[in-house]
Amino acid sequence: MGTFICVALGFILLADILDFPKDQVFLISLLLAGIATATAPATPLAIVRELRAKGKFTSTFLAIVATDDAIALMMFAMALAIGTAMLDTGVFGWGSVVEALFIIVFSSILGVIAALVNTFFEKLLTKSKGMETIVTLGLIFIVYSLSEYWKLEPLLSAMVMGVVMVNTSPGFDIVEKEIDNHLAELIFMLFFILSAMHLHFSGVFAFPFAIGLYIVLRLFGKVAGSYLGAIVAQSSNIVKKYMGIALIPQAGVAIGLALSLHQQAGFEEIAPVILNIIITTTLIHELVGPFLIKYALKKSGEVA
Repeated sequence: MGTFICVALGFILLADILDFPKDQVFLISLLLAGIATATAPATPLAIVRELRAKGKFTSTFLAIVATDDAIALMMFAMALAIGTAMLDTGVFGWGSVVEALFIIVFSSILGVIAALVNTFFEKLLTKSKGMETIVTLGLIFIVYSLSEYWKLEPLLSAMVMGVVMVNTSPGFDIVEKEIDNHLAELIFMLFFILSAMHLHFSGVFAFPFAIGLYIVLRLFGKVAGSYLGAIVAQSSNIVKKYMGIALIPQAGVAIGLALSLHQQAGFEEIAPVILNIIITTTLIHELVGPFLIKYALKKSGEVA
């Protein structure tokens, strides 16, 4: 939440020196703020395993990483609904907030239903683990497509589906291993190739100040937000000092949210601007982030 507030307010207050379309600064600020809250989970997990870190700081760190992508999806859905309403009417209305809550709730419900259907099919196909994997993949495509068709948030639906499956399905670990062993690398490769195809160097050089501002505001938001959260939660001084810098990596979810704007009517001008900012800053966050995570874990004294 601290990241969302810092990024949104920073871009709105500095609108005059940004090269954004003047009538769309508020909308771009909200969308960038929603995306900024996400933290890439793969990098923290890999480094925690590499360093064999274990303890209160590490468990708190992994818990935050696991939840803030879900929060990012909700904040983005809220920003998108408010922004779409403002594009149509030109003014902020509480109806757009209600619509955003509707999207969040029904996206989650769709994910839960899909997970329960998947569990039902698992029981029918206990003797065929390959078919279980096929059913799971098929349901992912169905959930994403239905979510798009009903104008919900596809990534949130898919994430909720995964969370419910892993916590309710006794045999899901087999499907998870199948996906990890045979599909994960292919999916990641295709995802980042498709994302990079939208990156134009002209767009990068057109918004150098916005790119720098996004990095600085996101860092400040992560550090300040986690510090205040640690005070409220009465966490240790180690958590207060070092949690924020460990939350810098950003990749898949952020790029996925930025890419989703290309499918939104009326966002033809905004989508390329946001995507170029996010892809460029992702490169920087993924280069710097691992070093900051290692530094924070070593300072916590929980490295094996």
